[in-house]
Amino acid sequence: MKKLLLLFLTVIYGEGCAQNSIPIVEDHSSLNLDFEQVRPDNTPTRWFLSKGKNFEFFLDTLVVFSGKRSLRIRSAAQASAQSADAGSSILIDDVRGKKVTLLGYIRTADLIGGDAYLELAVYNQSNLLAVDTMGGRGVNGTTEWKQYKAEVYVDSAAATVSFGVGLQSGSKGSAWFDKLEILIDDKPYERKLFTLKDDQLDWLKHAAQPFKTSKAESGFEDLGTIKDIVGSAEIVGLGEATHGTKEFSEMKHRLVEYLASNMGFTIFSFEGDMAEAYEINDYIHGGPGNVRKLLQGKYFYGVNTKEFEDMIEWMHRYNASCKGQIEFTGFDMQSGEVAGNNVTSFLKKYDPAYADTVQRKYNTLRKQIIAKYSMQSNQVYDSLTFAACLNETNRILMHMQTANYQKTASQKETDWAIQNANIVLQASQMMLPDIIHSSYYRDSCMAENVRWIKDHAPPGAKLILWAHNGHIAKSDGWRMGVHLKRIYEKKYRAIGFKFHEGTYTAWTRAGLSPSNVATAFDPGTLDWIFHSLGMPRFILDLQKTSAQDPRSGWLYQKLETKDIGGAAEDGYIFQKVPDRWDAIIFFDKTSSINCYDVFK
Repeated sequence: MKKLLLLFLTVIYGEGCAQNSIPIVEDHSSLNLDFEQVRPDNTPTRWFLSKGKNFEFFLDTLVVFSGKRSLRIRSAAQASAQSADAGSSILIDDVRGKKVTLLGYIRTADLIGGDAYLELAVYNQSNLLAVDTMGGRGVNGTTEWKQYKAEVYVDSAAATVSFGVGLQSGSKGSAWFDKLEILIDDKPYERKLFTLKDDQLDWLKHAAQPFKTSKAESGFEDLGTIKDIVGSAEIVGLGEATHGTKEFSEMKHRLVEYLASNMGFTIFSFEGDMAEAYEINDYIHGGPGNVRKLLQGKYFYGVNTKEFEDMIEWMHRYNASCKGQIEFTGFDMQSGEVAGNNVTSFLKKYDPAYADTVQRKYNTLRKQIIAKYSMQSNQVYDSLTFAACLNETNRILMHMQTANYQKTASQKETDWAIQNANIVLQASQMMLPDIIHSSYYRDSCMAENVRWIKDHAPPGAKLILWAHNGHIAKSDGWRMGVHLKRIYEKKYRAIGFKFHEGTYTAWTRAGLSPSNVATAFDPGTLDWIFHSLGMPRFILDLQKTSAQDPRSGWLYQKLETKDIGGAAEDGYIFQKVPDRWDAIIFFDKTSSINCYDVFK
């Protein structure tokens, strides 16, 4: 029941689709409910796609109910425990306190093991308030086109209304979907296009501060507004609207250079596993190694790039120049393998009698994780064994927290070993079955790890965080940035990144591709408004806006935009940008990042 929420809250984890040469069909007047608007990869614009193993999506031009295309979801073999869903959302302000009806035509062929369905879901932050997935009314077998209905009442306190279509987990066969309609209190839903008044547009033109380039080592004379945005903050989050955009990575490198050289920031931390990041820290302080090899196979594609390598080499030169010092750290915790090795290495040195026990328990845990998540694994996953491993991992952490290692080990060594034991536990608990819980949990752990880094740094140390727009956001109830804002208040700043059109690197069904096309934004969306200024790039200080100001208050409405994560997607989401970030850096046209293949 939570699948559609996951499509919007965790767009960094999705499945994309393969590229082809089908042209884009533009129709800005609709939500693409009939699937006639097409992306270059033959998937529908404005929709998020999420699927389990053996499912596939594509737009069918042969089997249609109306128009030229229908959306087909197919599984040629018995599908996995994850369903296949195509989802989108509508502006909550339009539907609070009202009845929402989703109508749509469905056709099926040899569909067994699960049903095809329409879905409507209503949420208050992370809580499900109402849902209709056609329970007991789903479609299976072989059927001709027929109209079906899902319906919900939207609570006045609701935060999100999502809609979609899908196939249940375990399905085998095909289903086609076409000619969807949304009714609000039995009347057709009309998407409202937002437009600026003349005084609002004039304000935006003056508030947007252009800068000359995203390239680092280009001087700082055009970045003066950054000093005003950051102010006295001790933690600054730098976001990205896609992981695979060259200009975002270049600009973040440039901001790292500015903040380190001009504002006393001494620690860099990124959305990468904490234990592994310290190998790069050794390198930038003069240790041995090759950056390409240090990055290879360790981190996701967004940082295994030429642009990220250039930044690390700059840090190496900066530390050697005696102009200042910067540390390289990570705050993520999705893998506990290196952390586990760090724990056992510490114990072999300072608690050898306990080290073998820990090594054995960690090995059992690793085998269970591999069995659960690797399709090539010959290991057997057992939920009871996995639960026992989690309990043992927690006991290891508690043992290390209470043991008196300071008699032989330094406080720094001890603290780092205990933190590594904590990372193993964090990574393991994220593997629990509830994937939405895992997404919330990951952000809370990343915030906890950022706090650990700051607490173990000299007093007043300043941190730069590199992550996705969503993770650094100050609102949404469960993001890393929300936790940091609560802890550090005005000492935390978040800078989001936006764009209008271009290409980007992301996962598709065919693999990691640099050829994903970010279609130009629709009129009335946030990014289209920024595009209308005619500036190639600018910085907008959101701290100088006010919900009560008639000229800038429009930014406090929920405006349509995109934040693309690890997979190629094209669906819109709604955001009040001043609630989420203190500033936005905008690029009108973007290009794909120079990504090294992390899996070779």
